Amino acid sequence: MADGKSYSIDFDGERLLNSLSIQTLHIILTVFGSLLVATGIVLTIGRFFYVKKVEKKRRVEILRFRDDAIIEPRMCVKVAEIGLKQQMHWKEFFTRDSMPFDYPPKENNQPSVSLSADHVTWDPSADVTVTRASKEDENTNSTRTDMSEYVDAASTSSMVQLTEDAVEEVMRRVVKVSTIGEVVKTTRVNSFVRDSILRVMKNNTNLDLKLKWLNNGSMDRKPGFVIQGTELKSLEDAISCVRFILKHSRRIETVTISMGVPDASLLDALVTVLIDAENVRLRELHMHRSYTSRSFLIISKLIEKNAASLKVIGKIGLSEACACMDSRINLERFSLHNFDLVKHGALESDALSAETTLCIEKLGSSGAVFKHLSYTTHSGFDLSKSVTTSMLVACKVESLRLTMSKGAPIPRRAHPNCSVQNLITLELIGDLITPDVSELFPNLKHFYFQRQDLIHGTKN
Repeated sequence: MADGKSYSIDFDGERLLNSLSIQTLHIILTVFGSLLVATGIVLTIGRFFYVKKVEKKRRVEILRFRDDAIIEPRMCVKVAEIGLKQQMHWKEFFTRDSMPFDYPPKENNQPSVSLSADHVTWDPSADVTVTRASKEDENTNSTRTDMSEYVDAASTSSMVQLTEDAVEEVMRRVVKVSTIGEVVKTTRVNSFVRDSILRVMKNNTNLDLKLKWLNNGSMDRKPGFVIQGTELKSLEDAISCVRFILKHSRRIETVTISMGVPDASLLDALVTVLIDAENVRLRELHMHRSYTSRSFLIISKLIEKNAASLKVIGKIGLSEACACMDSRINLERFSLHNFDLVKHGALESDALSAETTLCIEKLGSSGAVFKHLSYTTHSGFDLSKSVTTSMLVACKVESLRLTMSKGAPIPRRAHPNCSVQNLITLELIGDLITPDVSELFPNLKHFYFQRQDLIHGTKN
């Protein structure tokens, strides 16, 4: 060197190599860790969508079969392989441990029926505890053939997979055979069952209303309500239950009313809900009553609102019919009686005969049309009267069924001008005098006559 000094450089290649290896390893580990995190995120997202996809397909693999079921084996996959030939009860279908989805939190707007020792209430926020209105189902279950002896005990714990269509069929049968309270209770199982039940309820078209005496036979009997099979003790609960059914049904087309109490105000409150509902478009209305001398004009208002869509009206009174019949009515079947006109229990009186004749005359001039007419009375209905024949002609009746306890349906020879050309089928039931129908109904093709004692329930 210029200054006369010498320098030496100590090159440690091994240390440099170790340093580079550590840096490279650190980079590799960092990249690998990032890949693991990214993979975890992708797997989490994939699992989320996979669970959603599984739930959407609605495939259930965890249904346990029991010997008291109501589902038919044909709806299940490989049922024959596990030897199950009996039916199963819907209450055993789903349990918390067997379902693939978690229970959802209870919603405040989830309606239910609660039962206490002396009162049943329809509470939108309470848990559901229900009781059947009668013991008919229990009697049916007790008489059902026990098929468990034909089933291998090991098969009761077998797992069976139901397809989407089968699950929908299960839910349809649950809604069909269960009371509304039991249906609501089933919706508490989980979101899958709830959504399936509510979806099936959208297709419900029937509504059954029954008013009856509770504790019948006792001195302190009170009126009660049975809505879609669930017994309720207060009018408010019954109205709330009807509104729940209307809310979850796309359209109500058939209403059956059984009036077992004489208080018309109770029926008025329930039917008013139907009249105000926009999704009630009746095709069929059936009415049953346990009392004579009672006219329920709220039924007339319900018919009047659904006049354009109704095709079947069953067992309403003459006074109720006269209050709502007009030219919009075009029925396939119409069932009438005059027991609503009975006064003081007198089934035979001049006043009843006169009022019945007046109602039939109004019916004939209403402009209503019905192909089949079924008329029930105790006595006194005269087919040969000009008022009756005019009504049959004006209303274009093609088929007539007369149920009368006693008397002569055609007591005298009819006038030639009173013949009914449009009547094709005639059926007479009761302890009646066999009439000659050839002159009155010249185009009659089918004539049925059944002599029967309607009062004592025996055939002569």
